[in-house]
Amino acid sequence: MSFAKFVELLHTKNLPLPSAMMFEDPYEGACGEAKNANMLVKYMSNLIDDRMKEKGTLQVEPDRLKQIIGEAYKYYNSIGASNKKYTFISCWHENETESEAMWKLYTQKQPEGVAIQTTYGALKKAINDPDVQIGRVSYVDYEHTFFTSDSYFWYKRKFFEHEREVRVMAIPDDELRQKMVEDYKRGTIVVNLPIDLDVLIDNVYVSPYAGVWFKDLVVDEIKRCNLAKPVLYSALNQQPIYFPTMGQLMKAMSKDSQKTDNHKLSK
Repeated sequence: MSFAKFVELLHTKNLPLPSAMMFEDPYEGACGEAKNANMLVKYMSNLIDDRMKEKGTLQVEPDRLKQIIGEAYKYYNSIGASNKKYTFISCWHENETESEAMWKLYTQKQPEGVAIQTTYGALKKAINDPDVQIGRVSYVDYEHTFFTSDSYFWYKRKFFEHEREVRVMAIPDDELRQKMVEDYKRGTIVVNLPIDLDVLIDNVYVSPYAGVWFKDLVVDEIKRCNLAKPVLYSALNQQPIYFPTMGQLMKAMSKDSQKTDNHKLSK
């Protein structure tokens, strides 16, 4: 995250969850590709028909049922898309090491950035809210897959597999959604979730693209907020060393040996 967002996190002790509507991926919350709509309607028709038979409710002719589902699809497609407004997500990257791609993605415009390191267990404990969901994103082939459950926001296309994403997700109930309609009119598109930073943070890493002075600034800000957390340079900032090839080394040693022999002969 940017340093400004990090400072906001430290001082407010709130984890911001932006609306999924703000994300660039148009497939957020999607159940499949539009070209497979007819397949989805057919599947849903068969599913509803089976459920009606199980419950012994009034049967509907298969063709009429498909027609009803098809008409409903056009209506509910717009409702499903609007769910992105009221689904709030904080995105995390799960990996044993830092990711150069993630640093570039999140700090390319502001090189003075930081990354918070935590664990799945610490993240869950730091939030401590049973209504907030935490889980891994699965990456699937939408061309041959569609979903008919309430798990839409836990799936993304395989193009994004490099993100290795873990999500913190909050989905307000219907009563709260009505209130949030007014909030949207005022431009509110983020939910702030109270979080225990002492539990959450294991380490803070400084962007490899930031100046040397930046680490001291991060340390000072953490101390100002009465936190005692390690601040580390990104491992991408480690200095390399170089060594000649074995052939170059043997050649250099051979030349050095010849110089020594010549020196002895000159005596």
